[in-house]
Amino acid sequence: MLEQLQALFNEYTGRDDITLREDSVILRDFGLNSYELVTLVCEAEERFGVQIPDRLVAKIRTVGDFMRLLEKTKG
Repeated sequence: MLEQLQALFNEYTGRDDITLREDSVILRDFGLNSYELVTLVCEAEERFGVQIPDRLVAKIRTVGDFMRLLEKTKG
């Protein structure tokens, strides 16, 4: 899952110098704002065929949070 998220982040940001770690704080470490995070989540929903409730999106802080949420909603 980390590799798949890495590819998504690279495509979304247009950068290839980003290295994801589970403890990376998405907004702080990658310079994204909250709107960009929501857009990234929408991209992930399409790519992974899942739907993440808005109330849970608000709880995503780290890459690990994002990964666990994707895995949980994938079933």
